Amino acid sequence: MRNIFNLTNLLVLARHLFFNSVMPAVPSAPPLAITESPLSPNTLQIFWSPPSLDRQNGIVTDYFINISVTETTERIQRVVSGAILSLNVSSLHADYTYHYMIAAGTIQGMGPYSSSRSVRMPEDSKLITVYKLLSFCFCC
Repeated sequence: MRNIFNLTNLLVLARHLFFNSVMPAVPSAPPLAITESPLSPNTLQIFWSPPSLDRQNGIVTDYFINISVTETTERIQRVVSGAILSLNVSSLHADYTYHYMIAAGTIQGMGPYSSSRSVRMPEDSKLITVYKLLSFCFCC
């Protein structure tokens, strides 16, 4: 009986699989199911799911998150591993509005960004309490 898995046949098979397989490309769609949750007046947690399998065009290696602030020109950019599907962003300003977009990337580059989402961070209740106390004390 002849051994069909000799080195030459394995090399031919590997070459065939390499050249006839789909080469990775950038994702053709953004991440899905994007949601956010303020954890405090200064920390925002963002969640997402990968693009659908047929739109990933390879293994997702990174996620790119761009955040901007309505009240300032501040911009925040984060890159996280493709294995991670959430991000905590801290040192934010209470009672400010943040806008963010997320894109997935493969070894070939970054795909399209999601639609921009907005979230207003909650007011800092301690600051409000102190302000009310001070205004009460000085107004009387």
